[in-house]
Order: sequence, then C-alpha cells, then structure tokens
Amino acid sequence: MVTERRPAEYPSRSKAQKGRPGSRSKFQDDPGGAGYEIAKEAVMCPTCAQEHLAKEAAQEADSLGI
Repeated sequence: MVTERRPAEYPSRSKAQKGRPGSRSKFQDDPGGAGYEIAKEAVMCPTCAQEHLAKEAAQEADSLGI
C-alpha cells in the first residue's frame, strides 16, 4: 500500500528512446513531464488498508473544500 507520495519533475531528453522494434532504429525524444512518485510503501492487513484509504479520502476532501 502506498502511504506517501512526492511530486517529481523529469527533464526532457533528446534521442532517449529507440523506435519500433524490427524496423530501422530511430531515436525519439522523451518530452519529460511532471507527476508523483512513491515515497513510502507499507504492507498492511485489509482492515488497516481500508482505514488508511478512508483517512486519505477525508484529507483530500478537506484540502479540496468538499
């Protein structure tokens, strides 16, 4: 179960990925981007996991003002 996430930004990389397999290789640019990555994970019993999800949902609702 994911217990904590952190924001992450990835820079663009030119010619980082190869094209389709089986044909002539062409390198493609990776545009980069932003998102979230996992900071902490934990193994939990189903009851604890459900409680954790309920707490996360309540915190998200409070931050959105719902």
